[in-house]
Amino acid sequence: MGTISLKHEAPLKPELLRGAIKKTGFTPTWMKVSVRGMVTSRGGNPVFQAAGSGQTFGLIENDVIKSLRATPGLEGKEILVTGSVEGSEPVALRLESFEVE
Repeated sequence: MGTISLKHEAPLKPELLRGAIKKTGFTPTWMKVSVRGMVTSRGGNPVFQAAGSGQTFGLIENDVIKSLRATPGLEGKEILVTGSVEGSEPVALRLESFEVE
């Protein structure tokens, strides 16, 4: 397992990272990320907006999302989320955990 840190304002581009990894002879099967930002909504669905880059990720419905929605006072607060990347364009996150900063 390797760790990559993006510059503060750089967006996550999974397709570029997967391509670079494949060039080294490995086949990436999953990508886990930790991202700081805020949960907002688009069209009534929760999305995550990364701090710095402003990149928006769809959020895949699961128990962590339900717990996040049930936590009072998160509106407008920066949180740290950890999850796996799904898809390339648009990028979605399947959250594993979140922490209020």
